[in-house]
Amino acid sequence: MASLFVYVIWPLILFVLLNIIFTPSGLPARSRHMWVTFPFQLWKIATNEALRRNHALEHATINVIEETYGPQPLAGAATAGGFVLRGVTSPRLVEIAAKRGLYRLKQGERRLAVHGRCGTSIGLANLLTSTAAVGALFVAGRGNWLAVLMAVCAAHLAGPYVGRWAQSMITTSSRVEKLEIIAVEATPRLAGFYGRTMPVMPVEVFVSTRAGREQTWSTAKV
Repeated sequence: MASLFVYVIWPLILFVLLNIIFTPSGLPARSRHMWVTFPFQLWKIATNEALRRNHALEHATINVIEETYGPQPLAGAATAGGFVLRGVTSPRLVEIAAKRGLYRLKQGERRLAVHGRCGTSIGLANLLTSTAAVGALFVAGRGNWLAVLMAVCAAHLAGPYVGRWAQSMITTSSRVEKLEIIAVEATPRLAGFYGRTMPVMPVEVFVSTRAGREQTWSTAKV
């Protein structure tokens, strides 16, 4: 029983605690809990080119908005058919920012595809930190907290750089030359007031996209 606690339960507790501690407090609630399913989410987006393109456009849209209005409490999620932004106060602003972001991505501004508060980036940084701590606990011994602390600090410092690299190379794709925005739909949040349901701000906006078909030429021998 003692070995089970030392080698399984305690490292698992440490892993979870470090993920909670190093998750930025300013993140929306949905993003703050994403680390629980992070490995699955990372695999899902890394193996789907459509998701990666829309993830890049989602980041570009947020970056364009924040260039003018500063950091915003927005939460986004990419799908194969577009992306959704939650916490939006102006659907029209999202439409303008998405079109401008797509145009700039097509012009080669790849930096727009990377965002510092991306959930997958933060999840990867936290995973790196937690894994380093648990690994140090096993290698250096459970009593060597200095080694654990040094491993945590080193991984935490490297985490943001690893996360941004992962965004640019794994979870987003700047190959958006044929990507098109086909619709922007806003869904207001609903709240109940004295038995009545009324829409309130902010809203949820879904930006639908599609990849235009590449024209192909073929010859037939008769």
